[in-house]
Amino acid sequence: MRLPSTFLAASLWLLVIAASASAQQASPTPGELAMGASPQMSLSTFRSRCIMFDGTTGGGGFSNQCGPSEQDSLCSSFAEMLAAGSPSRDQCIKACSNRRTQLTPRYVFNGCQYALDYAYSVCTRYCRTNPDGAGPSSGT
Repeated sequence: MRLPSTFLAASLWLLVIAASASAQQASPTPGELAMGASPQMSLSTFRSRCIMFDGTTGGGGFSNQCGPSEQDSLCSSFAEMLAAGSPSRDQCIKACSNRRTQLTPRYVFNGCQYALDYAYSVCTRYCRTNPDGAGPSSGT
């Protein structure tokens, strides 16, 4: 039995929303880190988590235009912004939001809105898992 593409698209959006909600949780305290909470995220980890999947198949009703090169360009834009650093966690999160707003016209109309939202989610997670919310952690 094949599932309708609208069902698959809705399922992916639910995953993006869940990822976004988890990214908005408070950052771990040192005690939580000792108990297995998320450690500090490096830029290389950010980049590897930012790429969602090979979208060239167009599965789930998504555009073929949001393939690996588009996602890499999108994630590189966020990574460059993160590498520049921010003076605080809140300003880092605001910079993620500003970058998403800046990139929306380019990515929303070519079938990459879900990848843009996911990159934003991973960006805010990066900010929340770094103690000062800023600066390149080891592993560029």
